[in-house]
Amino acid sequence: MADIIDINEIKRIAFVARLNMNQNENELKENIREINEVKDKIINRVLLINIDKDDFLPDTELTNTFREDIALPSLAREEVLLNAGKNIEAGCISVPKILGKGEES
Repeated sequence: MADIIDINEIKRIAFVARLNMNQNENELKENIREINEVKDKIINRVLLINIDKDDFLPDTELTNTFREDIALPSLAREEVLLNAGKNIEAGCISVPKILGKGEES
């Protein structure tokens, strides 16, 4: 079957993840054995199921759906500023501050 998870692999992962291993080694070995049994059962069941892969493949060929980047004309600056109302400052739209100096909301 697939690779078996063993105590050394668990210890290595725990070390890399900086996890504290509080279980004794025998308990851990028993848990790993149970995990491996369940994993093998799942793999065996999946392998026993005969799945027709054609049911999952697309009927059409995959193509690039990205469009070419084309620059289009946009609104004139004056038009945009007309929508800003009184919130114009030095030719730009002015918005209220939402972040304070170290203040919590």
